Parts: sequence; C-alpha cells; structure tokens
Amino acid sequence: MINSNRDDCREKHYGILKYNIVGSDIVKTWKKPIFRTSKKSFVALALLSFIVFLPSQMKVLQAQEIVTFPSAPAPISPFKLKKAKASGIILPPKAGIRLIGHLFRPNANERRPAVIILVSGDGLQPSHLDWAKLLADWGYVALVIDSFRSRGGTESRDTPSVGMPADAMNGARYLMSLDFVNSSKIGLIGFSMGGSRLFSILAKTGENKSNEGTFKSGVAFYPNCVADMALQVPLLVFAGDKDDIVSLSSCKTAFEKAPKYENNISFIVYSGATHFFDNPNYRKDIVLVSKKASPPVYFSTNHYDQAAHEDSIIRVRGFLKKHIGQ
Repeated sequence: MINSNRDDCREKHYGILKYNIVGSDIVKTWKKPIFRTSKKSFVALALLSFIVFLPSQMKVLQAQEIVTFPSAPAPISPFKLKKAKASGIILPPKAGIRLIGHLFRPNANERRPAVIILVSGDGLQPSHLDWAKLLADWGYVALVIDSFRSRGGTESRDTPSVGMPADAMNGARYLMSLDFVNSSKIGLIGFSMGGSRLFSILAKTGENKSNEGTFKSGVAFYPNCVADMALQVPLLVFAGDKDDIVSLSSCKTAFEKAPKYENNISFIVYSGATHFFDNPNYRKDIVLVSKKASPPVYFSTNHYDQAAHEDSIIRVRGFLKKHIGQ
C-alpha cells in the first residue's frame, strides 16, 4: 500500500534530503534509503508482487471507462504552407482522428478538478493507469490519453509521429464538455516523452502551445527539459541521477535560467534512481523470476525505486492540491 503521509514515509524509509539552490526553486536529492525488511513485511510484499503480475488480476489496473473523443483537424506547419503556396498549391488541414482515452471518475456529485496524463514512449503502461486510479481516489477526474493506440500502434518504435500537444488540447476540450468536470481547474502529468512535451504545451509561445488558461499546472516525470522557454504555469519535474535515457543537465540548465523567464519550477532529483523509477514493471526481483511477466522495452538499464515512487506520490498530491485544488 502506498503511504500517503509524508512524515510517515520519511520515518519509515530513513530517507535523507539534500538541498541545493538552483534556478527558481530547490533541487532536492533523495538519498537512497536503507530498507530493513521484517519477515512479516517480506511475506506481505511477496504476496502483493504476486498479485500485481497475475494476468487475472490485471483488470484491477484497468480504467474505469474507455472513451473516445474527436481531435481537431491537424494544423499544417508554416513551412509546409509556405512551400505549397510557392507552388500554387492549397493544402487543406489534415482530418482529425478519434482519440482513445482511459477515464477515471471519482465518487463525487459536484464538478471536480481534472488531470490529463500523457504516456511515455514505451506506450500505455499499467503504471500510468495506477496514477490515474490514485488521482481519482484523491478526488480528481483523470484522463489517460493513449496517443499510440489512437494511431494504430503501441509505442514510439512502431508509431514515431504522434501529436501529443494536440492530443492534450483535444483531451482538455473533451473534459470541458463533461458536466462533472471543473473546466477551470485542469492539470497535466506527462511521463518521459509525454513529460518532455509539457514544455511546448505549457509554453507562452510556439506553435504547440496550449490556449492561455487551459491548464493550471504541469508535472513532468523524467523529461528532456527545454531551457530557453517561458512557461504559462507552475511545473514540477522529477528525475533520477542515474537516468541514461534523458539529459539531466538539460533540466539543470532550464532551472538555472528559470528566473530569466519568471518560471515557477520545482525540480526533484532522486539519488540512484533511473528512468521509469515509478513503474513496478521494472522491478528486477520480480520480473526476472516471473515466468508470466515479460520485461518491458528498456528493462536492462532501468529499475523501479519504491522510495522515490512513494515520495513522488506525496509531492504530486501536494502540488496538485495547491494549484488546482482537491
């Protein structure tokens, strides 16, 4: 069970936080805790892991409802328009597609704040749905957009071109059409590729920027950061110092330049953590011995970090509560 109390989490895991001033906020490094596992807790952990990887139990991680919603016609880039015009050609907008989403709705009668989740480059993962379920438990409407499946693929290797910024805006329009969503309080969470796209979506300028006021906050997990960009809203970024997929230095540079652009950014770095640190499918002790579980794409060089995962949950909850309510 995920610990939802910050003090309890720190006391239980003997974590040490080191603070370094960088940019507009603090770079916070979570020292890897030492776990002292009792016989009773080991049995409980083994039982939980067994349940997670049983195919018959995977339905626990499934979305409350699979929905589809329209995307607006895809805009043509200025370069293509200019080139076509020079040749005397008029290019019509590319027809939109039906986007696939996984919608989680809290048990509440009033309009609730909402969060859109953009998936990582390895495609929709049970961990993304876990986050959505957690958000619904906290009182948020959560929409996980499956950008790859919407285009007939599963992940970035078979579907390299997906318009996540446009998907996020179309997801926001869909949420705003629902009578149980507070359309003035919508946040974004992105993982890896999805997290990287948050910079262009939440930017104040650029062809992929969202309409002003659409989103009130953003959370990016292990993204490639963009340094020279002014953002519309507060952004919380998580990364591991052992991540060999994205550039940690790009995020450090972004935060060093944050005051220049008046960006409100918080940066959390976990000591010893890699890419996908919040995804239990990267647990070496379970996946390697399981005959039923097949290792994910980037399994060999990445691992699940329980302490970092639990701490990130606490921080995400506090960040969302502060910026879009609860």
